[in-house]
Amino acid sequence: MKRNKILFKRFCLLLLTMLWLMPSASNGAKPAETNVSVDFKSVPVATVLYSIQKQAGLSFVYSTELAAKWPKITIQAKQKSAEDVISQVTGMIGCSYQIKGNIVTITQQQVSGKERIVKGRVSDEEGEPLVGVPISIGEGTVAAVTDADGYYSFKIPVERIVLKYSYVGMDTQYIPVAAGTSDQTQNVTMHSSIQLEDVVVNGFFTRQKQTFTGSAKSYKAEEILQISPNNLFKALSTLDPAMTITQ
Repeated sequence: MKRNKILFKRFCLLLLTMLWLMPSASNGAKPAETNVSVDFKSVPVATVLYSIQKQAGLSFVYSTELAAKWPKITIQAKQKSAEDVISQVTGMIGCSYQIKGNIVTITQQQVSGKERIVKGRVSDEEGEPLVGVPISIGEGTVAAVTDADGYYSFKIPVERIVLKYSYVGMDTQYIPVAAGTSDQTQNVTMHSSIQLEDVVVNGFFTRQKQTFTGSAKSYKAEEILQISPNNLFKALSTLDPAMTITQ
């Protein structure tokens, strides 16, 4: 009888341990399906993974040797599934991932050597071509730049990747490309990241409005953006024909 009581206690202890180790799923959703939000600029990958871990209850497994090779990344995602964000992160650093329960294993992506073509056009919000936009696979070296008409074309692996588009004055974009053998067309519209300050512009210099004592005209940012969001001087010359701007 005493032996049966001991066995019963051991069984209860084992059962409680198993229940404690099981991932929480009160709403029936898997941890990887939990919506998360991240907003980081030029931070270590581990910082992003830790944020996902806190929000979704996931644990990450990877080697320190692999992590030492990872570049800093910039990423922004709002209320997307944890797996979507993990997919974007690993695509940026050339890695693969596998999810089992609440454990995410990250390893170096194995590339088959087979390639396909990705091509497209990069333009601004007005549809004008952007010349010389660097395009890379993840945070790797630049693979191509856009030509005078904003077009580009280069070879990429058949495996899943993330393309990075960066340009001065524009928000950097990361666009995932699913695994496949067929060529891909990826057209991209980039958005301005420049914020107009409350300044006065004359023919010689820029000065804060509070310290300017000469004659000046003021225009609201909305007025300038309606005319030309990407060319400040063009907008000013349109608003005030008396202003002479030498090209």
